[in-house]
Amino acid sequence: MFLTSFEGGACIVHERAHEDQDDQTVPRGSYIYDRALVDGARSARIQPDKGDLLLINSRCYHEVERARSDRVTYAAFVGLLPDGRFVVWA
Repeated sequence: MFLTSFEGGACIVHERAHEDQDDQTVPRGSYIYDRALVDGARSARIQPDKGDLLLINSRCYHEVERARSDRVTYAAFVGLLPDGRFVVWA
């Protein structure tokens, strides 16, 4: 959830889920993926604003563009338990 208004900072979500073998392309101690992994994948650029809630599949490659002003967010994960209940954790 976006708690403040800000300039820039769009989220780009790529329709390409992480696969275990992708980890071989990431330098040790980093979370920066090889851009070639998303070449040709459909992508959506989302420009959120204060009060927006953005839900994405965190297994899909995504990036956040640089914000031109301070941005305050609250992030959490949502999962589905085997019995069909949702669980939220931060």
